[in-house]
Amino acid sequence: RGGFVVKTGASEASKPELLIIRAAYQVRRGDAFRKYKPADFVIGKEPITIEPRGAEIIEEKDNLIRVRILEEDFHIEVTGFDENRDLRVSVNVREIENGAENT
Repeated sequence: RGGFVVKTGASEASKPELLIIRAAYQVRRGDAFRKYKPADFVIGKEPITIEPRGAEIIEEKDNLIRVRILEEDFHIEVTGFDENRDLRVSVNVREIENGAENT
């Protein structure tokens, strides 16, 4: 209620190095992520909280969280969203090569 969890997936999958997580409230028409406004919420500001386990938050900005995965068994819980609105969440895996982020 009021949030979401990103955690370790199938045991056969390799541990991702970096996750880009975006959240937005569902809209009736169009792309929820493009229609995000800071008036909806800002990750890293009250009441939104992030509790990582086995992961390190490296950036929180607007509706985006950039997370470095440290352990095979990771868990990222994000709460504090309006329980009366539907939430859309997008998670993209990135790899780090020579200190730079790759898609």
